[in-house]
Amino acid sequence: HAVEARLYAEDPAHDFLPSIGTILHVQEPTGEHVRVDSSLRNGLEISAHYDPMLAKVITWGADRAEALTRLDRALSQTVVLGVLTNIEYLRLLINDQDVAAGKLDTNLIGRKMAQMHFRSVDDSDLALAAHLALGTREHTGGTWHRGDGWRLGTPVDSALYMEIDGHVVSLRARSTGAETTVLVDGNEFTVLPSTSGAISVNGVIRPVGISIAPDGTIWLSRDGWATAIHPLSRREHLARELAAMDRDAGTLSPEVRSPMPGTVIAVQISDGQKVVAGQVLASIEAMKMEHQMLSPSDGIVHMSHLKVGDLVKANQIIATVKIVEAEANDTEIPQIELEHSA
Repeated sequence: HAVEARLYAEDPAHDFLPSIGTILHVQEPTGEHVRVDSSLRNGLEISAHYDPMLAKVITWGADRAEALTRLDRALSQTVVLGVLTNIEYLRLLINDQDVAAGKLDTNLIGRKMAQMHFRSVDDSDLALAAHLALGTREHTGGTWHRGDGWRLGTPVDSALYMEIDGHVVSLRARSTGAETTVLVDGNEFTVLPSTSGAISVNGVIRPVGISIAPDGTIWLSRDGWATAIHPLSRREHLARELAAMDRDAGTLSPEVRSPMPGTVIAVQISDGQKVVAGQVLASIEAMKMEHQMLSPSDGIVHMSHLKVGDLVKANQIIATVKIVEAEANDTEIPQIELEHSA
Protein backbone atom coordinates (compact mmCIF):
# COMPACT_ATOMS: atom_id res chain seq x y z
CA HIS A 1 0.00 0.00 0.00
CA ALA A 2 1.08 3.59 -0.68
CA VAL A 3 -0.57 6.85 0.41
CA GLU A 4 0.05 10.37 -0.86
CA ALA A 5 -0.69 13.58 1.05
CA ARG A 6 -0.68 16.87 -0.82
CA LEU A 7 0.61 19.91 1.06
CA TYR A 8 -1.24 23.11 0.23
CA ALA A 9 -0.66 26.75 1.10
CA GLU A 10 -4.07 27.25 2.70
CA ASP A 11 -5.84 27.70 6.03
CA PRO A 12 -8.27 24.79 6.61
CA ALA A 13 -9.51 26.28 9.89
CA HIS A 14 -10.81 29.30 7.94
CA ASP A 15 -12.64 27.73 5.02
CA PHE A 16 -9.38 26.74 3.27
CA LEU A 17 -8.45 30.32 2.38
CA PRO A 18 -5.20 30.38 0.38
CA SER A 19 -2.07 31.62 2.13
CA ILE A 20 0.70 33.54 0.43
CA GLY A 21 4.10 34.77 1.54
CA THR A 22 7.78 33.92 1.56
CA ILE A 23 9.00 30.53 2.77
CA LEU A 24 11.20 31.22 5.80
CA HIS A 25 12.13 27.67 6.74
CA VAL A 26 11.54 24.22 5.25
CA GLN A 27 12.17 20.85 6.85
CA GLU A 28 11.00 17.86 4.83
CA PRO A 29 10.73 14.31 6.17
CA THR A 30 13.38 11.75 5.25
CA GLY A 31 14.01 8.08 5.81
CA GLU A 32 13.01 4.69 4.53
CA HIS A 33 9.50 4.30 3.09
CA VAL A 34 9.18 8.09 2.65
CA ARG A 35 9.26 10.02 -0.61
CA VAL A 36 8.79 13.78 -1.03
CA ASP A 37 8.08 15.46 -4.37
CA SER A 38 8.79 19.12 -3.78
CA SER A 39 10.50 22.24 -5.05
CA LEU A 40 10.23 24.08 -1.72
CA ARG A 41 13.23 26.06 -0.55
CA ASN A 42 13.92 28.89 1.86
CA GLY A 43 13.15 32.24 0.28
CA LEU A 44 10.64 30.87 -2.23
CA GLU A 45 7.81 33.31 -2.88
CA ILE A 46 4.32 31.76 -2.77
CA SER A 47 2.11 34.06 -4.84
CA ALA A 48 -1.63 34.23 -5.51
CA HIS A 49 -1.20 33.52 -9.22
CA TYR A 50 -0.63 29.76 -9.12
CA ASP A 51 -2.12 26.59 -7.68
CA PRO A 52 -1.57 26.41 -3.88
CA MET A 53 -0.05 22.90 -3.89
CA LEU A 54 3.47 22.99 -2.38
CA ALA A 55 4.60 19.37 -2.18
CA LYS A 56 3.59 15.72 -2.03
CA VAL A 57 4.53 13.45 0.87
CA ILE A 58 4.27 9.74 0.01
CA THR A 59 4.75 6.71 2.23
CA TRP A 60 4.24 3.00 1.74
CA GLY A 61 3.98 -0.15 3.83
CA ALA A 62 2.85 -3.76 3.90
CA ASP A 63 -0.80 -2.71 4.38
CA ARG A 64 -2.97 0.39 4.58
CA ALA A 65 -2.54 0.85 8.33
CA GLU A 66 1.26 0.76 8.13
CA ALA A 67 1.32 3.20 5.21
CA LEU A 68 -0.95 5.64 7.07
CA THR A 69 1.09 5.35 10.28
CA ARG A 70 4.26 6.20 8.38
CA LEU A 71 2.51 9.08 6.61
CA ASP A 72 1.35 10.51 9.94
CA ARG A 73 4.91 10.33 11.28
CA ALA A 74 6.31 11.94 8.13
CA LEU A 75 3.81 14.80 8.31
CA SER A 76 4.63 15.40 11.98
CA GLN A 77 8.25 15.93 10.90
CA THR A 78 7.33 18.36 8.12
CA VAL A 79 7.91 22.05 8.80
CA VAL A 80 6.93 24.87 6.45
CA LEU A 81 7.12 28.36 7.96
CA GLY A 82 6.18 31.59 6.24
CA VAL A 83 2.77 30.51 4.94
CA LEU A 84 -0.08 28.59 6.52
CA THR A 85 -0.45 24.99 5.33
CA ASN A 86 -2.85 22.07 5.64
CA ILE A 87 -0.38 19.75 7.43
CA GLU A 88 -2.32 19.65 10.70
CA TYR A 89 -5.56 19.08 8.79
CA LEU A 90 -4.00 16.16 6.89
CA ARG A 91 -2.90 14.54 10.15
CA LEU A 92 -6.39 14.91 11.63
CA LEU A 93 -7.88 13.42 8.48
CA ILE A 94 -5.69 10.33 8.20
CA ASN A 95 -6.22 9.57 11.90
CA ASP A 96 -9.99 9.50 11.41
CA GLN A 97 -11.48 6.02 11.83
CA ASP A 98 -13.45 6.14 8.57
CA VAL A 99 -10.42 7.28 6.58
CA ALA A 100 -8.25 4.59 8.19
CA ALA A 101 -10.86 1.98 7.28
CA GLY A 102 -11.18 3.24 3.70
CA LYS A 103 -14.81 4.31 4.15
CA LEU A 104 -14.59 7.26 1.79
CA ASP A 105 -17.17 9.27 -0.13
CA THR A 106 -17.45 12.72 -1.68
CA ASN A 107 -19.26 14.17 1.36
CA LEU A 108 -16.72 12.94 3.92
CA ILE A 109 -14.90 16.27 4.37
CA GLY A 110 -18.14 18.17 4.88
CA ARG A 111 -19.15 15.76 7.64
CA LYS A 112 -15.75 15.62 9.35
CA MET A 113 -14.79 19.31 9.41
CA ALA A 114 -17.12 20.17 12.31
CA GLN A 115 -15.48 17.42 14.39
CA MET A 116 -11.90 18.50 13.72
CA HIS A 117 -10.27 20.38 16.58
CA PHE A 118 -7.44 22.53 15.30
CA ARG A 119 -4.79 23.51 17.81
CA SER A 120 -4.77 27.15 18.91
CA VAL A 121 -2.12 29.34 20.48
CA ASP A 122 -1.80 28.77 24.24
CA ASP A 123 -0.26 30.91 26.98
CA SER A 124 3.13 29.20 26.74
CA ASP A 125 3.23 29.97 23.00
CA LEU A 126 2.55 33.62 23.82
CA ALA A 127 5.31 33.60 26.43
CA LEU A 128 7.74 32.18 23.88
CA ALA A 129 6.67 34.81 21.32
CA ALA A 130 7.17 37.59 23.89
CA HIS A 131 10.69 36.33 24.59
CA LEU A 132 11.49 36.35 20.87
CA ALA A 133 9.88 39.75 20.34
CA LEU A 134 11.95 41.38 23.08
CA GLY A 135 15.09 39.75 21.72
CA THR A 136 14.56 41.14 18.22
CA ARG A 137 13.65 44.72 19.12
CA GLU A 138 15.87 47.30 17.49
CA HIS A 139 17.99 49.34 19.86
CA THR A 140 19.28 51.90 17.38
CA GLY A 141 19.13 55.64 17.89
CA GLY A 142 20.24 55.68 21.51
CA THR A 143 18.49 55.20 24.82
CA TRP A 144 15.53 57.46 24.04
CA HIS A 145 14.60 55.43 20.96
CA ARG A 146 14.79 51.94 22.44
CA GLY A 147 11.04 51.56 22.88
CA ASP A 148 11.40 48.82 25.51
CA GLY A 149 10.63 50.81 28.66
CA TRP A 150 14.27 51.14 29.73
CA ARG A 151 14.83 53.30 32.81
CA LEU A 152 17.31 53.87 35.58
CA GLY A 153 16.78 51.74 38.66
CA THR A 154 14.69 48.60 38.99
CA PRO A 155 13.65 47.03 35.63
CA VAL A 156 10.01 47.54 34.72
CA ASP A 157 7.73 45.29 32.71
CA SER A 158 7.11 46.13 29.06
CA ALA A 159 3.58 46.09 27.66
CA LEU A 160 3.41 43.86 24.57
CA TYR A 161 0.55 43.36 22.14
CA MET A 162 0.34 40.24 19.98
CA GLU A 163 -1.98 39.89 17.01
CA ILE A 164 -3.13 36.34 16.33
CA ASP A 165 -5.70 35.54 13.67
CA GLY A 166 -7.04 39.09 13.75
CA HIS A 167 -7.32 39.22 17.56
CA VAL A 168 -5.02 41.25 19.82
CA VAL A 169 -3.73 39.81 23.10
CA SER A 170 -1.98 42.02 25.66
CA LEU A 171 0.70 40.78 28.05
CA ARG A 172 3.63 42.07 30.06
CA ALA A 173 7.25 40.93 29.90
CA ARG A 174 10.60 41.73 31.47
CA SER A 175 13.94 40.62 30.08
CA THR A 176 17.00 40.24 32.28
CA GLY A 177 19.85 39.05 30.12
CA ALA A 178 18.95 35.80 28.38
CA GLU A 179 15.94 35.16 30.64
CA THR A 180 12.49 36.62 30.07
CA THR A 181 9.65 36.72 32.58
CA VAL A 182 6.25 36.95 30.93
CA LEU A 183 2.87 37.55 32.54
CA VAL A 184 0.00 36.14 30.45
CA ASP A 185 -3.56 36.35 31.76
CA GLY A 186 -2.31 36.36 35.37
CA ASN A 187 0.07 33.41 34.86
CA GLU A 188 3.85 33.89 35.05
CA PHE A 189 6.22 32.15 32.62
CA THR A 190 10.00 32.02 32.64
CA VAL A 191 11.56 31.66 29.20
CA LEU A 192 15.24 31.08 28.53
CA PRO A 193 17.51 29.28 26.05
CA SER A 194 18.64 25.79 27.08
CA THR A 195 22.11 24.29 26.73
CA SER A 196 20.90 22.27 23.72
CA GLY A 197 20.06 25.43 21.78
CA ALA A 198 16.31 25.00 22.22
CA ILE A 199 14.09 27.24 24.35
CA SER A 200 12.50 26.24 27.64
CA VAL A 201 9.28 27.64 29.08
CA ASN A 202 8.93 27.12 32.85
CA GLY A 203 11.66 24.49 32.63
CA VAL A 204 10.02 22.49 29.86
CA ILE A 205 11.92 22.22 26.58
CA ARG A 206 9.63 23.14 23.70
CA PRO A 207 10.67 21.37 20.48
CA VAL A 208 9.29 23.93 18.07
CA GLY A 209 10.33 25.30 14.72
CA ILE A 210 10.88 29.05 14.93
CA SER A 211 11.30 31.68 12.23
CA ILE A 212 10.97 35.46 12.35
CA ALA A 213 9.88 37.28 9.21
CA PRO A 214 11.39 40.65 8.17
CA ASP A 215 8.23 42.42 9.41
CA GLY A 216 8.70 40.87 12.87
CA THR A 217 5.99 38.20 12.54
CA ILE A 218 6.93 35.17 14.63
CA TRP A 219 6.22 31.76 13.12
CA LEU A 220 5.99 28.72 15.43
CA SER A 221 5.60 25.08 14.39
CA ARG A 222 5.26 21.80 16.23
CA ASP A 223 4.13 18.34 15.08
CA GLY A 224 2.68 19.71 11.84
CA TRP A 225 0.85 22.60 13.49
CA ALA A 226 1.99 26.14 12.68
CA THR A 227 0.91 29.65 13.53
CA ALA A 228 1.87 33.25 12.92
CA ILE A 229 2.05 35.74 15.82
CA HIS A 230 2.58 39.38 14.92
CA PRO A 231 3.93 41.67 17.69
CA LEU A 232 2.27 45.07 17.31
CA SER A 233 4.23 48.26 17.77
CA ARG A 234 2.72 50.88 20.06
CA ARG A 235 1.82 52.88 16.96
CA GLU A 236 -0.01 49.89 15.40
CA HIS A 237 -1.85 49.13 18.61
CA LEU A 238 -2.93 52.76 19.01
CA ALA A 239 -4.24 52.81 15.44
CA ARG A 240 -6.41 49.76 16.16
CA GLU A 241 -7.75 51.30 19.37
CA LEU A 242 -8.65 54.53 17.60
CA ALA A 243 -10.40 52.59 14.83
CA ALA A 244 -12.42 50.65 17.43
CA MET A 245 -13.54 53.93 19.06
CA ASP A 246 -15.30 54.92 15.83
CA ARG A 247 -17.96 52.28 16.33
CA ASP A 248 -20.09 51.17 19.25
CA ALA A 249 -18.91 48.29 21.42
CA GLY A 250 -20.09 44.93 20.14
CA THR A 251 -20.91 46.13 16.64
CA LEU A 252 -19.40 44.63 13.52
CA SER A 253 -16.67 46.42 11.64
CA PRO A 254 -18.20 48.22 8.63
CA GLU A 255 -15.10 47.50 6.55
CA VAL A 256 -14.98 44.59 4.12
CA ARG A 257 -11.35 43.63 3.50
CA SER A 258 -9.81 41.14 1.12
CA PRO A 259 -8.36 38.23 3.13
CA MET A 260 -5.61 37.70 0.53
CA PRO A 261 -4.12 39.23 -2.62
CA GLY A 262 -5.97 38.37 -5.79
CA THR A 263 -7.79 39.55 -8.90
CA VAL A 264 -11.29 41.00 -8.97
CA ILE A 265 -13.40 38.79 -11.23
CA ALA A 266 -16.83 40.24 -10.46
CA VAL A 267 -18.41 43.27 -8.76
CA GLN A 268 -22.00 42.42 -7.90
CA ILE A 269 -23.05 45.67 -6.15
CA SER A 270 -23.14 49.32 -7.15
CA ASP A 271 -21.95 52.14 -4.94
CA GLY A 272 -24.76 53.49 -2.73
CA GLN A 273 -26.92 50.39 -3.07
CA LYS A 274 -28.88 48.91 -0.17
CA VAL A 275 -27.57 45.50 0.91
CA VAL A 276 -28.40 42.86 3.50
CA ALA A 277 -26.08 40.87 5.74
CA GLY A 278 -24.37 38.08 3.82
CA GLN A 279 -25.01 39.58 0.38
CA VAL A 280 -22.16 39.13 -2.12
CA LEU A 281 -20.42 42.42 -2.86
CA ALA A 282 -17.53 41.26 -5.04
CA SER A 283 -15.65 38.12 -6.02
CA ILE A 284 -11.88 37.74 -5.90
CA GLU A 285 -9.79 34.97 -7.43
CA ALA A 286 -6.55 33.74 -5.88
CA MET A 287 -4.66 30.50 -6.47
CA LYS A 288 -7.34 29.35 -8.94
CA MET A 289 -10.02 29.66 -6.25
CA GLU A 290 -12.92 32.11 -6.12
CA HIS A 291 -13.69 33.92 -2.86
CA GLN A 292 -16.81 35.98 -2.27
CA MET A 293 -16.70 39.19 -0.23
CA LEU A 294 -19.89 39.38 1.84
CA SER A 295 -21.65 42.29 3.52
CA PRO A 296 -21.23 42.15 7.32
CA SER A 297 -24.65 43.75 7.96
CA ASP A 298 -27.69 45.42 6.45
CA GLY A 299 -27.08 48.96 5.24
CA ILE A 300 -25.83 51.18 2.43
CA VAL A 301 -22.66 49.99 0.72
CA HIS A 302 -19.88 52.30 -0.38
CA MET A 303 -17.71 50.40 -2.82
CA SER A 304 -14.09 51.18 -3.49
CA HIS A 305 -13.38 52.05 -7.11
CA LEU A 306 -13.00 48.42 -8.14
CA LYS A 307 -13.55 46.93 -11.54
CA VAL A 308 -13.11 43.48 -13.03
CA GLY A 309 -9.43 42.74 -13.58
CA ASP A 310 -8.13 44.93 -10.75
CA LEU A 311 -5.49 43.49 -8.43
CA VAL A 312 -6.10 43.79 -4.68
CA LYS A 313 -3.71 43.38 -1.77
CA ALA A 314 -4.23 41.38 1.40
CA ASN A 315 -6.28 43.34 3.95
CA GLN A 316 -7.24 45.95 1.34
CA ILE A 317 -10.63 47.59 1.96
CA ILE A 318 -13.09 46.43 -0.70
CA ALA A 319 -16.14 48.23 0.63
CA THR A 320 -17.70 49.77 3.72
CA VAL A 321 -21.28 49.18 4.81
CA LYS A 322 -23.03 51.97 6.70
CA ILE A 323 -25.88 50.82 8.91
CA VAL A 324 -28.99 52.91 8.30
CA GLU A 325 -31.53 53.28 11.07
CA ALA A 326 -35.02 52.23 10.03
CA GLU A 327 -37.34 55.18 9.56
CA ALA A 328 -40.61 55.28 11.43
CA ASN A 329 -42.60 55.30 8.18
CA ASP A 330 -40.86 52.11 7.11
CA THR A 331 -41.95 50.27 10.25
CA GLU A 332 -44.70 47.80 9.50
CA ILE A 333 -47.50 47.81 12.06
CA PRO A 334 -48.97 44.37 12.55
CA GLN A 335 -52.70 44.05 11.82
CA ILE A 336 -54.88 42.42 14.45
CA GLU A 337 -58.16 40.83 13.48
CA LEU A 338 -60.95 40.91 16.06
CA GLU A 339 -63.60 38.24 16.21
CA HIS A 340 -67.19 39.41 16.79
CA SER A 341 -69.13 37.12 19.06
CA ALA A 342 -72.85 36.73 18.54
